[in-house]
Amino acid sequence: MADDCVVRLPTNLNEEKAEWDFFRSTNKMQDSRLILAARRGQLTEIAVAFRRLEATHGRTVAVRCLSTHSNKLGKTALHECAQNGHLRSVEYLTRDVGVQVNCLKRGDWTPLMLACIGGHEPVVRCLMDAGADPYYRNKDGITAFHLACR
Repeated sequence: MADDCVVRLPTNLNEEKAEWDFFRSTNKMQDSRLILAARRGQLTEIAVAFRRLEATHGRTVAVRCLSTHSNKLGKTALHECAQNGHLRSVEYLTRDVGVQVNCLKRGDWTPLMLACIGGHEPVVRCLMDAGADPYYRNKDGITAFHLACR
């Protein structure tokens, strides 16, 4: 991921305003409220997080935060939504927000790869329509095509 896409959150989030509430770690895996909402497919929570940031810091910062904010495993909101087959949330993040669809988690896994493993065909189609790279190889040389064939 390019350095220009990384947004530095305030160092002490506990003293920051409500718009950062969604980005505070809540457990040992450093899952934030945003990551947990994405894992559960809670579209309203994801949208509120984005809108709060957009209202106070502008669209560019809000998109970068949703594109780069991750847990200890490097999973972003898009990774979590794709892995768990939450089509409406994936559509919102890719079409309405415009997050990076080829973002990488630890081990160089993309959201498309995680959707393929889960057999979430509608999510795979949505990610492909949004520009996901099916030819990208992770650290083990595996592509989304390999995973879709399993």
